[in-house]
Amino acid sequence: MRSLPPNVTWTCRIPRNAVLYKQAPPPTGKRGRPRLKGDRPGSGAQIAAAAEWATHQVPTYSGKAEVKHIARVAGCLWYGSFHTTLVTVVLALD
Repeated sequence: MRSLPPNVTWTCRIPRNAVLYKQAPPPTGKRGRPRLKGDRPGSGAQIAAAAEWATHQVPTYSGKAEVKHIARVAGCLWYGSFHTTLVTVVLALD
């Protein structure tokens, strides 16, 4: 799979049961294929519980500003969809 150019972003919703992984560890120098994905950081609920949440005012389509709680989790692998491309997961809470 080819990676995206640095000036391209991809925005989508991930399913509730999506499996996320940490970045792959560096090669060990032993024989065999190196790991492509790291350990699992936990379920979606566990990732949300460990994230640092911030409060932001977000403009809506109606022109009003709503208060949302947002957390950013950088450096995740969504291996099933993006293979070894690192993604940033943005969590939003109403």
